[in-house]
Amino acid sequence: MTESGGVRGVIGDVDAGAGLVERTLGTVKSQEEIGRLHRIKWEGPGIVVSEGWPSWSFALKAANCKRIFTLAKFRAAKVKEQFKATGLGETLVGSVEELCKSAAEYDKLLVFFQGSEEFCEKLKCRLKELAERWSD
Repeated sequence: MTESGGVRGVIGDVDAGAGLVERTLGTVKSQEEIGRLHRIKWEGPGIVVSEGWPSWSFALKAANCKRIFTLAKFRAAKVKEQFKATGLGETLVGSVEELCKSAAEYDKLLVFFQGSEEFCEKLKCRLKELAERWSD
């Protein structure tokens, strides 16, 4: 996690956050995340847990991930509907519990947390708690 709120990390051959560019034009501020996405043979599943727009879902699709689960906290219902209208709308799951049950059949998972540090830590703890409960 970068101080400006961007995603940063290296998972397998996916190098995220190699650079971060912020631009301000008048009162409009935008953010570009720059990185490298190496071709990998990972077909999934990939899990994206996002506090906002789940851009990692699109990156996983571009990396040829065949099975993607997306759990996102959208700021508005309209934004959620816009995501559903993309080719990835079918990847949405409704809750942490649903996400864990859907992914339980897989041995290896790539999990991408996207959002504020507080959001990511809270969700990591919740997922770990559920995984431990179901493994008993």
